Amino acid sequence: MNRFGKICDKITNTLFIIGIAAISLMVLLVFLDVILRKIFSISIIGVTEMTQMLWICMILGWGRSVKGRDNLFIDIIVDRLPPKRKELVEIIVTVFMILVSALLAWRCFQNALYNKSKGTIFSLLGIQTYPFIIILSLGYVGGCVGLLNKLLTHVAALFGISHRQPGFVEKGAGEEK
Repeated sequence: MNRFGKICDKITNTLFIIGIAAISLMVLLVFLDVILRKIFSISIIGVTEMTQMLWICMILGWGRSVKGRDNLFIDIIVDRLPPKRKELVEIIVTVFMILVSALLAWRCFQNALYNKSKGTIFSLLGIQTYPFIIILSLGYVGGCVGLLNKLLTHVAALFGISHRQPGFVEKGAGEEK
């Protein structure tokens, strides 16, 4: 199972890095547009559409964000449960999240195909919209991969099998006792 975790990590980390690069480019683009507008009274044509396109890439980091407990855990209720029941609640929540993410990925992909068939474009730049909807779908797929890795970790813990997610940070890890 650890090999599967490493593969999941590579996929989610790669998507995360692509997302960070796109967001950095978006920030740089907006910064340059503001500077050009204030100093030279000119603007980059289509900067709003370009930032909308790049904004979509934020979802690519979602698969990596599900590694730690704190992102998706309801501590107030679950912390009072015995360890086995905690794992069971985590499994149920994670399965539900996988199903929702898979549904969103599938619907986004269908929407991308529909937009491709209709030739939907961004109005100012004339760029087709479907590739960016596919990116959105990939972000949800990355979320499914990260959640699947998390699910296997909790199933292993429920049955007492040692399976550590690479990069998994348990609550309170690193604190002195």
